[in-house]
Amino acid sequence: MENQLIDLVTDLKDTSDNLSAWDIAEKYFENLQFGAINCGVMEKGDGALVGFFSNMSAGWMAHYLDSGYDQCDPLIKHVVDGKPDSLFLQENKDLFTTSDPQRSGNMFREVEQEGIRSSVVSPFQQPSSRHIVGINLGSALPTAEFLRLVRSNRMEILVGLALVQNYLMTVWSDLRRQGPWFPVQSENTILTPREREVLLWLSQGLRNDRISEKMNVAVVTVNFHMQSIKQKLEAKTREHAVAIAVSRNLIEP
Repeated sequence: MENQLIDLVTDLKDTSDNLSAWDIAEKYFENLQFGAINCGVMEKGDGALVGFFSNMSAGWMAHYLDSGYDQCDPLIKHVVDGKPDSLFLQENKDLFTTSDPQRSGNMFREVEQEGIRSSVVSPFQQPSSRHIVGINLGSALPTAEFLRLVRSNRMEILVGLALVQNYLMTVWSDLRRQGPWFPVQSENTILTPREREVLLWLSQGLRNDRISEKMNVAVVTVNFHMQSIKQKLEAKTREHAVAIAVSRNLIEP
């Protein structure tokens, strides 16, 4: 196991390809008998889920998000709450029936049907970052065997998680444009084409009067779009709105 950890450190250091780095991390944890690897990126302020890196199928991830499972997933809440301890799926399955019993119950059953019988989640934050990263490692092993696996490989798991999480925090804005990235956009954060255009001009430093000329609309219309944008993104200022839109990949200035 020590050799695998050394290889992980070396490979992550040597690679300049973000997708290759994700493959390296995936193979490392697969060698430790983890079949499902999900990495959630959340806003630090309100705990809103921005999106996932995942080695699970695109179909499953789309179903997970369409079903609103991210809104009742105790693993996500565990990360957002900043709890440092590990959370095990089977041992804590009662957590899946707290906030939304029907939805969370469906999620728990479907996760088991996907072959994930045991799972451990690790939260990670950097003081200088606006985001929280949580990696969830799933396995088909029964809980008792899974616990023995985790305990016997504790150092390799913890160090591996720290290395991968730190790397993802550094390059996640690039990775999400390449994949395997599954974005989360709730209805109140989806911008109209006109609102995106306003933000694009705003990101280039234009004032409302110049934006109205570019878009061939009245200044009052631009003001209306700006108020709608700030409300949807819960932004305090115009600059804040641009920063949020860029961080969530809603625009590319």
